[in-house]
Amino acid sequence: MDRRFIGVAAAMCVLAFAAPSMHAQAPGEALPAERRARVKALAPELERAMAAKDEASVAQVVGQIRAALGPYAGVPESPEKHFTPIDVTRPPVEKLARRWEDSWQSRLATRGARSALAQNNQMELRESAYIALACLAMAELDSGGAPGYVARAREELDYLVSRQHRSGMFPYPAEPGGSAPPNVRAMVKKLREERPEAIENGFIVLALPDMQFDTGCCGFALCEGYRVTGEERYLAAAKKAGQWAASQRLCANWNYNAFSVWLLAKLHSITDDSGDLDSAIEKAALGVLPGLMENGRWVDPHNAKQSYHWIMVRALAELVRAMPGDHARYEEFRAKTLLAAEARAGEIVRDGVSNVESALWGLSAFLEALGPNRVCEQAADATVNAAVSAGKEDVLALPLYLRCQKNLSEEEAPSE
Repeated sequence: MDRRFIGVAAAMCVLAFAAPSMHAQAPGEALPAERRARVKALAPELERAMAAKDEASVAQVVGQIRAALGPYAGVPESPEKHFTPIDVTRPPVEKLARRWEDSWQSRLATRGARSALAQNNQMELRESAYIALACLAMAELDSGGAPGYVARAREELDYLVSRQHRSGMFPYPAEPGGSAPPNVRAMVKKLREERPEAIENGFIVLALPDMQFDTGCCGFALCEGYRVTGEERYLAAAKKAGQWAASQRLCANWNYNAFSVWLLAKLHSITDDSGDLDSAIEKAALGVLPGLMENGRWVDPHNAKQSYHWIMVRALAELVRAMPGDHARYEEFRAKTLLAAEARAGEIVRDGVSNVESALWGLSAFLEALGPNRVCEQAADATVNAAVSAGKEDVLALPLYLRCQKNLSEEEAPSE
């Protein structure tokens, strides 16, 4: 057997069996200073192993991180408020679709490219990407409103093309408005003061690991825009974003790497470029999957949060869908994606959902990519029911859920 694979297997055994037991702490309990310092000191080692493309070394460092975290491994860094009641019955899909169609124009009237924040370059570009994806999903439901949805999607995609940096990335606003959290505002303010040369037209244009977030979202949306409209300039912009993502170094934050995996896997699915697929597989193997524990949680408290968990499931599901079934790593990647999806889905069915938007994106993407799955379908239904109960049925992931249910029902329909 290849020594490289022996090394990976040995390191994974250490990771699985030599670490402390899970969930001894409650979500949101502060990591003690000593443990935090040990984990922080290991991050550069992890990134060096990633840069060396050494899976065995990556797994070994992750094992050290897990040992340093101890009972905090896999425990979310912030409390998770679960929406109740938990109702796993299938919601009235047709009724939800009609409700969206009746109100989508007013819901989006001042969002995305139409918002004042967008015009002042203060909006996170992912906002336009998600609106475009929601509208494209609704257009594919074969409703009478398809032309209107496509037109609005084009509006958002055109805005994104106009804001893409010449490097291919989609930058972050130098003075973010809207829902940007206080810690992000503080980080951006510091960067603006220390690196004023990195600001162009109101955006930060440094090639930071963080930029994978918006670049992945925007590039993915442009891929979908090309798939639905056939507009070549959307594909050209998506390819530029993919080239940028492929060239970026991996970082110790698994979910940032996952955004690049998401984009590159999608690019491969529409261009059949093997280079995009190879890059997505490598980034997942080195920069996403090593953090996944045998209980289906990511090891570090930040990525153990439900919001980031489903971002990574979404990316992995897209990658599995893009991979040929006879690929040497297909079954491995599929099994790990299934583990991650079913672990959190089971928790939603048992405890309720804590992040409606992220869970619905991830569950819908997983079901579209891997097909029917009882616990994931129940979790998706419970998430929608919770959203409706809490008055949050206007989440942008709802159209993805509606399209997913349409596709699943067509799969399960008896052939004539």
